[in-house]
Amino acid sequence: VAALSGETPPRGDTPMVDVRDVAAAHVAAYETPGAAGSAPAEAHRFLVSTQTAYRRDDLLSLLAEAYPKAVIAARAKPAPSAAERAGDRVVFCGKNVAKLDGVAVRPAAEALLDQAAAMLSLGAVALRPRTGPFGRVRKFFARR
Repeated sequence: VAALSGETPPRGDTPMVDVRDVAAAHVAAYETPGAAGSAPAEAHRFLVSTQTAYRRDDLLSLLAEAYPKAVIAARAKPAPSAAERAGDRVVFCGKNVAKLDGVAVRPAAEALLDQAAAMLSLGAVALRPRTGPFGRVRKFFARR
């Protein structure tokens, strides 16, 4: 919500997951015999998430590209290159999710853009339109 409103989101880098993937994992775990299991807890825990943290700057760049006429929070630095990303460390290991039929975590970019579109269509957030170089000046004089 913050990024779509032109503010910098409070969290920096974070793993992401689409709520639809979490719901699918819940249903699949319920329907999969032995998913609850009697083995140690780690044998039947299902962490549904991207494995690496998603960079806030990447998130902001995606939103700015998808909504070019809106004010999206400024990026702190350019998005890292593929070579820089290769060094990302694994935050979550979702190997147990792969055991559930039909469950896969969709790419973070897809989840983010779908979430933004849903929030906008439901009126949960409103984009701030870009006003151009003199937009603030015009607003100032319009109030007088």
